[in-house]
Amino acid sequence: ALGAVPSAVVKTLQRQWPAEVPGVVHQMLAFERLAPERVDEFGPAPGSEGGGSAWAALKSVLECAGNVARAVSRGLLVMFDDADRLGGGELEALGYLARSLSRDGLPVAILFSGGPQLAERFARAGDLSGCLWLTRLGRLDESEAREALVVPAADRGVEFQQDALELLCPAAGGSPLELQRLGFAAWSAAAGAEVVTLADAYSALGLLAAATEAKAS
Repeated sequence: ALGAVPSAVVKTLQRQWPAEVPGVVHQMLAFERLAPERVDEFGPAPGSEGGGSAWAALKSVLECAGNVARAVSRGLLVMFDDADRLGGGELEALGYLARSLSRDGLPVAILFSGGPQLAERFARAGDLSGCLWLTRLGRLDESEAREALVVPAADRGVEFQQDALELLCPAAGGSPLELQRLGFAAWSAAAGAEVVTLADAYSALGLLAAATEAKAS
């Protein structure tokens, strides 16, 4: 996963500050042709599982990007969704990198999100725990669950029918993760329509039940 991040960072900087990033682009191109001696210059992160060149490229690009962000009085936030799918070595390497950026005073932060098992993965990632602030999402009440479905959809011109909400929200049981899964499945079942119907909600429940059964078997 670490190898894909530098290119994403550079593309984001190009969109945000097109006049400020030629140095970052040059750095990125240089690391795409990374020589072994340049890896040794940075040194592999603890637990990087042999991904020294990917980690070195990410370190260099985030340092350069942080300097660009600081020059324009802004910051850079790098977000990893489904972070529980990262390897333990990757998590530890990212923790090492976060501390390095912080020591240098660069305005770069790393945010992880994932399922309930993420906390356990962090606990096994060694040095990462020293720079980690855990925020657990509790159960959503009925009004919060409705808002979590309705507001993002409305921002994109999509409406959830009342009876669809009455089916999906209790089915999620207040779990933010289950609500996200059900909302996505219902939205997908609507196939681009502007209204998510009760039939779409039933389809979402069926899809997730089938996926759970397949995973269990």
